[in-house]
Amino acid sequence: MTAKTESIKLREPSEKEVQKTILDWLAWHKIFAWRNNSGCVFSNYKGKTRMIRIGCPGAPDIIGIFKGLFLGIEVKAKKGKLRPEQKEFLDNIKKYGGIAIVAKSVEDVEESLNKIV
Repeated sequence: MTAKTESIKLREPSEKEVQKTILDWLAWHKIFAWRNNSGCVFSNYKGKTRMIRIGCPGAPDIIGIFKGLFLGIEVKAKKGKLRPEQKEFLDNIKKYGGIAIVAKSVEDVEESLNKIV
């Protein structure tokens, strides 16, 4: 090592890593929840390409049930932003009595769920 100290640049966890940590935390606390995939895929059939939509646009990354209430968790990386359809979906969850969380860490989920009585 040299006398010159080099700074270590810490990497922020990816959205996928945060999502896995949250799912592990929910499982540890026996909260019924699962990864909700959505998006689209392209398929070729009889020489034609078709787009097949999977899930509902704007649906949260993690869905589940907490204390009898619908739970939707949209996971974002540290600098991630909600798309308009994601915000609308989360607003509808709240409107109809569910729990909607935007989480950039497992602590965000823990804090939000601790507020539910």
